[in-house]
Amino acid sequence: MELEEIVDSERNIHKTIEVLGKGGQGIVYRCLDKDVAIKVVLRDGDFIKDKESLKQYEKSVLNLSFKPIESHFPMSIPLVTLKEKQGYVMKMAEGYEPLKTFLKKPSILENEEKDGIFRINNAIQELCKDNHYMTLSLSYYSQTQGLRSRLKILTHLAKLLFRLQSKGLVYGDLNLNNVFYKDNSAFLIDADNVRYESEKALCVIFTPNYGALEISQTSKNSDTTNYNTMLSDTFSFAIITYELLNMVHPFDGNKADDSVENFIELPWIEDRKDDSNRSCGLLPFFLTRDLKNLLA
Repeated sequence: MELEEIVDSERNIHKTIEVLGKGGQGIVYRCLDKDVAIKVVLRDGDFIKDKESLKQYEKSVLNLSFKPIESHFPMSIPLVTLKEKQGYVMKMAEGYEPLKTFLKKPSILENEEKDGIFRINNAIQELCKDNHYMTLSLSYYSQTQGLRSRLKILTHLAKLLFRLQSKGLVYGDLNLNNVFYKDNSAFLIDADNVRYESEKALCVIFTPNYGALEISQTSKNSDTTNYNTMLSDTFSFAIITYELLNMVHPFDGNKADDSVENFIELPWIEDRKDDSNRSCGLLPFFLTRDLKNLLA
């Protein structure tokens, strides 16, 4: 579904130019005014327009302003809700990119190499020898700011989560599309999901492959309702950390194909007792000194 123009509740018209990310609740668009982004909440891929849902959503967005979030906290706070749709307009600092840009599948890199868009690092190729899959991944790893930058961004993200949790707040839907970075600093979007851990949410929010198992299984079992907690936020952070540092999702192995909706239900790719979901994309445990220097 492509959007061209979106009207907010103050009757301002915003023109969307690209999709910044998709999460468990909807889509975030960058606008022609690059300092502005818009989140549109969807249900089964369509707009939510019924009056009762809109009223509840506007109330939840308004309640966010009463939560103990510092004014300078690096998170995009809703400025105004949308007209006749669930969603809101938010401030978006120019130059930030989503964490998902740190990851690319070797098959895509291989095509980009053929087209002259991506170049393999010759030193890494020599160290990896005949492992072309690993050569592609590690070359991209080194060309996207390497290990040191990833660790700094993840450290800053951990501090942001700590600051929220120290106030009793849960972020709710942590994934690679909701975390942006610039100059080794993290920035959060999708702030409308932030709530107190003790506060009942309007609905269960999670992004497949990033939400904790007890959260994702809630959507399948109507008899139980488990809302996001500080622990489920920490779980999502661990998934992101592993994926950024290892260039592979910790549950995206041989069993993870199109028939599997949520990789979290599969065995861990490094499970010592169950190797049914191993991954050929896992980076080597013991990198040589030369390779460590190239990736730093």
